[in-house]
Amino acid sequence: TTSSTLTVTPQPATTEVMLNLGIASEGEVEVKLFNQAGQLMLTASESAMNGIIKLNTSGLPSGVYQAMINVDGNVQTARIVIVR
Repeated sequence: TTSSTLTVTPQPATTEVMLNLGIASEGEVEVKLFNQAGQLMLTASESAMNGIIKLNTSGLPSGVYQAMINVDGNVQTARIVIVR
């Protein structure tokens, strides 16, 4: 396991959240957002050449979400708070 340098800004988020992975990735980065009931609310596949992924959260209701970010088979998790 590698130590996570993942940062999420802004917290809380409204319409967009930036995931700074701390590392650049050549391939696609898969992001899944789960609500507190464990339901998959958002899935995205983005390239993170500069190590940063912008995620559009404007379609999600307020709440606390668990993000699972898969970078080249290395899965990191983050907590994302969305307010309306």
